[in-house]
Amino acid sequence: MNENFYRIFEKIYKRRKEILLKLSGKSIILPTVDEIIEINKRITQIHRETYEIKDLRILHHIVDSVKNEKEVLKAALILFEKIIKNRPFKEGNKRTAVIVFDMTLENNNVNIEISNEKLYQWAIGLTENRITTDDIIKQINF
Repeated sequence: MNENFYRIFEKIYKRRKEILLKLSGKSIILPTVDEIIEINKRITQIHRETYEIKDLRILHHIVDSVKNEKEVLKAALILFEKIIKNRPFKEGNKRTAVIVFDMTLENNNVNIEISNEKLYQWAIGLTENRITTDDIIKQINF
């Protein structure tokens, strides 16, 4: 396919995301294991780090853990937390978690303004067990 095809596809997809969600029969569009792997590959390439999956089973378990979640924000935060805490990759787990979090919100038309500093604080807080996903939900103002 040529570049124009993908550009048009992306434009239509963004415009029709809500109806595509309804037509899929799913309540939430979640990232796949393959998409999360690709995110981590790109991050480690950009930062010139070693790409390696430490445990593919953990990654599948993380994705499976949110399949029945009905709330987009909760699903995004669970993915964020579990990627950070379970460390399925050798490097780039927190960075991967940030992109997966944003991608989950974006794919489901949830627009929440969260600063980079706040995301950083959440990632470190989860890593150090100082906060929970419920704490984060309380911090978000709609």
